[in-house]
Amino acid sequence: MAVAALLLADGCSLGAYGRREASLRQALDAHQFGRPCQEVWPTALRLLDERGCDLVGRDRAAVGKPGDPWWRHLVGSGFETRRASDGGLLMESRRNSTGIRYRLEGKDETRESCRVRFFAIRQTGEAPEERSSRDLALELVLVRQLEPMAATRIDAAVDSAGR
Repeated sequence: MAVAALLLADGCSLGAYGRREASLRQALDAHQFGRPCQEVWPTALRLLDERGCDLVGRDRAAVGKPGDPWWRHLVGSGFETRRASDGGLLMESRRNSTGIRYRLEGKDETRESCRVRFFAIRQTGEAPEERSSRDLALELVLVRQLEPMAATRIDAAVDSAGR
């Protein structure tokens, strides 16, 4: 009987977690920063740097790090910020100490608003395949830093959905 109660409790908490994550994704999908990508981008790069991600090229200078040695582009992955085919911004870090690299995507929605997404890229086991997943927690940190009132609204919506 006690085991059944534990399993039921675990199932309920997993359900609440799933609702919370779905609610967070929905809220972040709807969020637009009230400024263009060029203004949001440096803060997003700093967040990656603070989490131990090795930035590439000019992105290193943007967070106050020295440039790459001349040979660094020959080894490792990642690339500095560039324009994507849709006109947005795109970059990928090198792997951090846990083997994860990040892709950062940004797109201006209007002249004065944009969306920014973080994706964690992990290698799956011993296979060469990589799996990419959106890092909602990191996106929320960016919202908290740049638009605290919007983050408060997102937190409230997520909390009410998680109940």
